[in-house]
Amino acid sequence: MSTIRKLSAAAILALTWAWVASSFAQTVVFKDVFESPTSSATFWQETGDNDPTAPLVGPNWVVQETQPHYVQEVRHPQNLTNGFSYPSFAPASGSGDQYLHVMIGGEAWAPIATADQALMQGATALDLTTKIFGLSGHDGWSTSLRLAAFDSAATVGTNPAFDLRFLDGGYGVDGIVQYINSVGQPQTIPGMTFRVNTWQDLTVQADFVTDTFSVALNGVRVSGLSWFGGDLSKIQSVELTALNSFFRGGFDDFTIVVPEPAVVSLVTLGSLPLLFRRRRP
Repeated sequence: MSTIRKLSAAAILALTWAWVASSFAQTVVFKDVFESPTSSATFWQETGDNDPTAPLVGPNWVVQETQPHYVQEVRHPQNLTNGFSYPSFAPASGSGDQYLHVMIGGEAWAPIATADQALMQGATALDLTTKIFGLSGHDGWSTSLRLAAFDSAATVGTNPAFDLRFLDGGYGVDGIVQYINSVGQPQTIPGMTFRVNTWQDLTVQADFVTDTFSVALNGVRVSGLSWFGGDLSKIQSVELTALNSFFRGGFDDFTIVVPEPAVVSLVTLGSLPLLFRRRRP
């Protein structure tokens, strides 16, 4: 009897661990830390161009820009003046020395692979994490960033899912975060502050079951936000850009993951007979 109990306990433990492990399983569908190609910039922009190309995970970036320096991977230390008396960006936050620098007229699009789009259709959620930086109050620059997901291919920009805007409150002044609500109008997220001139952690979680999404910035989380346009589970591309002229901003450590449904490992299911096995005399 003791042997049966031991086997049953072992099977239960194996099933429990399988359930826990699968509950935390997730698939990374897009990831980039903007460390390649390497920038040679000694000021806030390249003399040529240094667009993001192949991410760590996912299809190649798609870039639209009216000037070569409107979207670039750049690197430079804080307060790099290059003959001017105004500071520039702080060092890139996260896992490297570079980040993605954007200006008005520049758009960086992260496409979602077709296979991963199919994966999302069978999932219940999507998590997007990144770091954002808004430069405001230096050398005439202000900031407004946009991060938006679409049920359409990169650069098409139709059928929006979530659409977020990060706006300073004036020259060098902290500001607000807005989203495009269910009637297509910008709406301020209550209790959330967009801090300028510092890197901030941003998380967007889309819930495919409730068709709502949540936003977390600087430790403040707001859930249950509705969207305008496309299906949250049918995101094909994500756009990173700045909104207005003479505005600058940055992104770093950009990741999109799809949590997988909690399922029991088929291999572990082979232990089920142990729960019911009887030892013959």
